[in-house]
Amino acid sequence: MYRWIGALLASLGTAAYAQSDTGLYLYEIDVVGGEAGILAESSLAIDLLAQDPGRLVQALGETTVSIQSAGVHGIRVTLNGDDHFTGQPDARLTSSTWVVDFDQPPVQSLLQDLRAASLKGEVVQPSDVTRFTYEQIGDKHYRTGFDIASQVADSLEGDCTEHAVLNAALMRANGFSARVVLGVIIVLNEQGATAAGHAWNEIYHDGGWHIHDATLPMEDPDVRRVFYLPLSSLSDEGPGYAMELLEFAFLRPTKIHLLE
Repeated sequence: MYRWIGALLASLGTAAYAQSDTGLYLYEIDVVGGEAGILAESSLAIDLLAQDPGRLVQALGETTVSIQSAGVHGIRVTLNGDDHFTGQPDARLTSSTWVVDFDQPPVQSLLQDLRAASLKGEVVQPSDVTRFTYEQIGDKHYRTGFDIASQVADSLEGDCTEHAVLNAALMRANGFSARVVLGVIIVLNEQGATAAGHAWNEIYHDGGWHIHDATLPMEDPDVRRVFYLPLSSLSDEGPGYAMELLEFAFLRPTKIHLLE
């Protein structure tokens, strides 16, 4: 179903690629600058070059990303480890929808496995769900388009979008408000920095929104720092959700310059 969306995602930039075994991303973004010293920083200052800077500024205005300046060719922002969309959770973010259809049998079957694997039979925690999602999707590739949660639960394959959609479904089924976020991930390691279009989740727990990335294992020794640039939250989870993916195409940066 909706396999044609893969062509849309591929049109967002260069061909989708796997950065490493740690995760699968939508497209690569050129990164310029950045010395080893930035690895120790808790925030990251960057210049974003985009085809439509005005639209990008408007999108970032709905997030906690700090915008210092906006010009004709780029936007200067500062990212922190907790950048996310603003707003309180609502009923939709705990509901089963067309895309996040946790009421379907394949997801319900995985949900039983998750609860059975919960430590000491205690209440399932968000971190348990995210790790479970990562481990369950054993065939990690980018040949899919943007499968809905029940399809992912059935096939247990896909890239970052499939991880994010299934993770949202399992989170909601356990009572957590969850949304799917599309944006950019910037990964820093000893060799430098890479950036790519990406999908992840924001989960509401402990009084606020928290980033959960089911494609990135927490203990990966090659990853020193990870920063997230949220561009759009999937608000239309009905059959027309592909239109939001098209909007995401217009928001994407074309180049990122890391500042000292």
